[in-house]
Amino acid sequence: MNNLWSEFVALLKWGITFLWGEWFVYVTIALLLNLVISVVWTTTHRSDLWRPRYTVIFLPLLAFPLIALIGAIAWSTGVPVPPLGRPNLNVAASWCVVVLNILAIAVSLLMIFKMKGIRWLSLSVFLFIQWMLQGIDLIVAMPIGGVWL
Repeated sequence: MNNLWSEFVALLKWGITFLWGEWFVYVTIALLLNLVISVVWTTTHRSDLWRPRYTVIFLPLLAFPLIALIGAIAWSTGVPVPPLGRPNLNVAASWCVVVLNILAIAVSLLMIFKMKGIRWLSLSVFLFIQWMLQGIDLIVAMPIGGVWL
């Protein structure tokens, strides 16, 4: 269990480090600025349109640690490597990550559709969450696939 926790923390740290990588930092800064500006604009000009149910827009953020947990489980269980050939893919973990990504996209797109008048905010949150998920997907693909960069 201790090994699983350390692998989970390592994957989370690497996933966050992806956002501040050499070439990725520019996209991260642009998305963060877009998010901050949309939040400030929405709270000052359109605060009357916010509904408590709109907090569901942040639900896809839970996919980030869940994907890291799937990667840590795949890492701790290990995929047997054939003597001469490519490593085996952990198919169950791969499908779990795909399903979480599809659910995150579906919830975000639904909230963009529902949040009339403040769609800029919901689109900004969607883009930033998808950028975070792309980073963790890249990192988690290594323990799931058994091929380390």
